[in-house]
Amino acid sequence: MKIASTSAVMLLLSAAASKTNASPAFGIDVSSAVSATAATCMKSKYNLTYGIARAWYSDGSGFDHNCVESVKSWRAAGIDADVYMFPCSFGLSAADQVKNLMQDLSSNQVQFGRIWFDVETNPDPKCAWSSSNKTANCEFMSQLVQAAAETNALWGVYSSIHMWTTWMSTDPNVCTAGSSLPLWYPHYEKPANPSFSDFQEFGGWKKPSIKQYADGYAPGYQSPMCGVGVDNNFAPNWPV
Repeated sequence: MKIASTSAVMLLLSAAASKTNASPAFGIDVSSAVSATAATCMKSKYNLTYGIARAWYSDGSGFDHNCVESVKSWRAAGIDADVYMFPCSFGLSAADQVKNLMQDLSSNQVQFGRIWFDVETNPDPKCAWSSSNKTANCEFMSQLVQAAAETNALWGVYSSIHMWTTWMSTDPNVCTAGSSLPLWYPHYEKPANPSFSDFQEFGGWKKPSIKQYADGYAPGYQSPMCGVGVDNNFAPNWPV
């Protein structure tokens, strides 16, 4: 299928902006380090507004030090920076994972805007959500949100209706453990659709704040970007 041109995507963004009376913002998320050179390229060539870097591994091993370089590089280039974490539903408690991440971010002087809980299928079996007890998964999510509320940081949730109903509750409206936090959801379409026109309510969220709209193939924003593998994101209002 032919991907829409960059101009077509910009028209979609302009339409979204007219509805929200705000300027839409392009961003990326990464799971690898972004160097100062790459960040400068991202700003000068793509005029990125924000980047979101992984700060907590999906295998339960803890802090991802790559986020230190990425956030520092982005901020020096004039790009806002958030981070995300893969919570591990086994081993450390929800409260300890949140506490340890906060300590690691602080000790490494990572200046971020918001932390996002990444709620999706975990690729590591020892940290995966329970496949037989969605009620327990929802309770663990509640514990994460409660622990987050006790910090001085801003938090959000990354998930899709598919992932939420796979792990939190078969009925998309039953588990609302994360609904007090902003939602960042993924949905890929071709042509790329940087808007919320496809959003379906779930988990208590009536509207999202960010959409991950392409897996690195968006027109003009292909991956790798400046040598870094990226996903493409859209937000009608920034910062969230």
